Amino acid sequence: MEHIQVVRIDKNGFFLTDEIVTKEKFEQDKYLLLGPVPEGFYHPKWNGVTWEEGLTQKEIAERIEAQPAMPISIEERMNEMQAGFDQAVVELTTLIATQQQGG
Repeated sequence: MEHIQVVRIDKNGFFLTDEIVTKEKFEQDKYLLLGPVPEGFYHPKWNGVTWEEGLTQKEIAERIEAQPAMPISIEERMNEMQAGFDQAVVELTTLIATQQQGG
C-alpha cells in the first residue's frame, strides 16, 4: 500500500496539519492536498490554485508585536551563571571563614 505526504486544510482552505496517508485516502478526502506547504506563511491558505497568506498585514504586525523578546544568547546566559557562581563562592568562603573563627 502506497503512502504519500499531504496537508490537511479546513473548509476555508486554511492549513491544519501535515499527514501521511494512503493514496486511496488522499483520493477520497477533498480536504487533503499534496504537501508540504511552502515556507514563509504565518497562516497558510489554499485558494484553490496556490498557497497564499491567510492573514492581513495588520494581523501579521500584531503577531510580530505580541512575540516575546528574543531570549538572551548562550554567551550572555553563561556570563550570568558565572557571576552567580562567583557570588556563591564568595558567600561560601565568608561563611567558612566565619565558622572557623568560631562565629
